[in-house]
Amino acid sequence: MTSSDSAHHYIADVASETVPSRYVFSTVTMTFMSDDIACRGTLYRPDRPNDPALIVTASGLPGGRHIISNAYPKRLASAGYAVFDFDVRYMGNSDGTPRNHIDPAAQRDDWKAALAGLRARADIDTSQLILCGIDLGCGVAVSVAASDTDIDAVIGMMPIKSGRSFLDSQSRRYRLRGFIHGIRDKFQSLFTDPHTIPVYDTDAFSLIDVSTSYLSNSVTQAETNTKNISLPARSFFTLSRDTVRSHVTTPTVLICNTNTNDTISAPDSASSMAAEMANATVIELPFTHVELADQPAADTVVAHIDAFLSSTVESSSSSV
Repeated sequence: MTSSDSAHHYIADVASETVPSRYVFSTVTMTFMSDDIACRGTLYRPDRPNDPALIVTASGLPGGRHIISNAYPKRLASAGYAVFDFDVRYMGNSDGTPRNHIDPAAQRDDWKAALAGLRARADIDTSQLILCGIDLGCGVAVSVAASDTDIDAVIGMMPIKSGRSFLDSQSRRYRLRGFIHGIRDKFQSLFTDPHTIPVYDTDAFSLIDVSTSYLSNSVTQAETNTKNISLPARSFFTLSRDTVRSHVTTPTVLICNTNTNDTISAPDSASSMAAEMANATVIELPFTHVELADQPAADTVVAHIDAFLSSTVESSSSSV
């Protein structure tokens, strides 16, 4: 079934207590090539169990890894999962220019290259693979899972279905301004540096309008760092071409917030994705994007992920 009736949907209670770490872990930096571009990430390996399930995770937006995914690999590794947290091309520690350019089609190639690199390693078990996409990375991960029969589960955090769906959720004026900036970038970059716009800004035009959206009153360091990030405006063109549908049968959990004013990922984005899946669960939590980087949100999300994987992936990592 692919109708919305096939998707489980509920609002979850917030955990009141932090679950203590069960295992220690080691980390190693891993570099892999994707279309001759070096991409980098960190591989977390717990001391137990001997062959843990492997979670591969990445964000699709500039700064997304700093706000969200840095809060999760250590928690997941402490819960007994191996984790590979990487930057897609153009972003973070990975190579590629122009910096912070958003290209979902290229990101899919990066995910596939990351999986190939992991499968080629002798020091990590890839027999149980879980993809965890954050924001736009969720739609990318789902499309990768649709073409890879060896993926056991998919996790989507604050999911964005596609670049096109993100733009369609914005106002007509926003889209017009974005494409005008994109045209300027195309011409300007022929002669000098790219024309960029902020990722987040409360005053100037930006990819994410934070003046009326999800930001909390308290400004975290991660949020401050992300506010200083800009991206080439040509990203509006690659986002508009990203229309991949999310037809997958792989067990999937989509974790979103209950804030309908969230200008990145509103609850209906998760519901729209789940409606195209045969085996999807939507969990709504009362946290914003920024709050997901801190307790108690991170601990609550990891508890839900652990419960989901315990019921879908055969792994001793989910049992004490």
